[in-house]
Amino acid sequence: LNPYKLISSGSMLMVATDGQKLVEILLAEGIQAAVIGKITEGQEKVVVQEDTRRSLEPPKSDELYKVR
Repeated sequence: LNPYKLISSGSMLMVATDGQKLVEILLAEGIQAAVIGKITEGQEKVVVQEDTRRSLEPPKSDELYKVR
């Protein structure tokens, strides 16, 4: 399954000026959290992972439907 194509029902994506501070606050409240990326200038939506760069397109359907 491609994790970038999961609709992620029950998850929340948040944007913060100080992401690490927000993670610390959430963890202190028992809420799992992690910094997973950053917003940059421009309109391009890309995933950069190590030396790989690819476009990020909205999912057409949740990847979980592929599980049998």
